[in-house]
Amino acid sequence: MRHFLVDVKSIRCDRSRSEFDRGTVERLADAILISGGLVKPLVLRPAGAMSYEVVDRHLEYWAAVRAREKDARAGEMVNSYVISQESVEAVEGQLAILRGTEAQGKHMSSPVRQPDTSAIDELAVRLSSIERALARTVTAEQLEGALQSLLSSVEAAIASAKTAPNVKTVPKRAAKKREFNPEGPCDQENLNAATVSDLKGFMKRKGISTSGLKKKQDYIDSIIAFYQAR
Repeated sequence: MRHFLVDVKSIRCDRSRSEFDRGTVERLADAILISGGLVKPLVLRPAGAMSYEVVDRHLEYWAAVRAREKDARAGEMVNSYVISQESVEAVEGQLAILRGTEAQGKHMSSPVRQPDTSAIDELAVRLSSIERALARTVTAEQLEGALQSLLSSVEAAIASAKTAPNVKTVPKRAAKKREFNPEGPCDQENLNAATVSDLKGFMKRKGISTSGLKKKQDYIDSIIAFYQAR
């Protein structure tokens, strides 16, 4: 019995693929591609020119077939033990003894079948990986959305600045303070522009009495009354 890398296409199996759990075949195929081979190689015997038949490891064979379907290059060859025609009976006898020993050991050590947690553990690892990937995706989308919103706001502000009318603010000129005109008119507005000294001087020139007057408005009222009486 010798160890070879055998082309998966050259191997045939007398057991149907449907006999084996699909999920198990799928996981084992992934493991073959990742590790580069089988931990327990196929046991084959020659079945013609460059063709072989599975003697043992039928599940592993279908996993190797699935690995080749997933990646034709990486899964093209599978590690196998090839037995010669003259030693077929001896090898099959050895396999029968091993199978019987394994079955007896399982029966003695595990009267109640224990659940296989390896698949659950593997599923948990995969879910964790998917969750991390989703978290990164959501964060990226949120960041992209925020950046897009910011860009839209900037573009709207620029567009608004371009279309807004160019209005110049003209400072209001301070109203020019009116100056008192001694030549008239002798009304409230003109007289109000005069100081008390101006009013006193004006009244003195016009002969208007200032007796008893104290406030500016008193002087103005006296001047207006003087001209209204004329």
